[in-house]
Amino acid sequence: MRNKVIYKTVNLNGVKIFYRESGNKNHPTILLFHGFPASSHMYRNLIEELADEYHIIAPDFPGFGNSDQPHPKEFEYTFDNLANVMNDFIENSKIITPLNMKYRSRTEIVSMILEAANGGATKTRIMYKAFLSYAQLKEYLSVLIENNLIEYLEGIQTYKTTEKGLNLLKMHNEIGELLQTPIRESRIQ
Repeated sequence: MRNKVIYKTVNLNGVKIFYRESGNKNHPTILLFHGFPASSHMYRNLIEELADEYHIIAPDFPGFGNSDQPHPKEFEYTFDNLANVMNDFIENSKIITPLNMKYRSRTEIVSMILEAANGGATKTRIMYKAFLSYAQLKEYLSVLIENNLIEYLEGIQTYKTTEKGLNLLKMHNEIGELLQTPIRESRIQ
């Protein structure tokens, strides 16, 4: 079932910020920030692809796409200011709340990559499944390939979890299950 893409705006200090939203708000949220010069329109196909499993938000920066384009005398078009506006966008639109913020260990990130690559996946798919930037994923993939936990299938340009990687993933899941099991009090006699 395809999720409908909703087009919205929010006013931040007199600047209208346009954004696309799709997916279930109870699912993990992915923010898609576009490059320069571009707009959220560049993600129209990716939004449809990811919206079944994620809550997707793709804003247009001020001066780009369907967001307001204030005069340069009224708005400072610097990377720092654009980042500040996007930070305000996140805070004011309540996209990220303490309930859906999650801190992860490296072990958890590795397991997410191995899970995403189980059966084969592109770098982009793994990046979004593991919630990593391109630079972060590149570093993790290098270590995982070096340790024979994942392999790159050059002919079809995908990554696939190896048998060793599947064993690590299985152990990680078993440890996770053990940690969720209630601990019984033991009495020393």
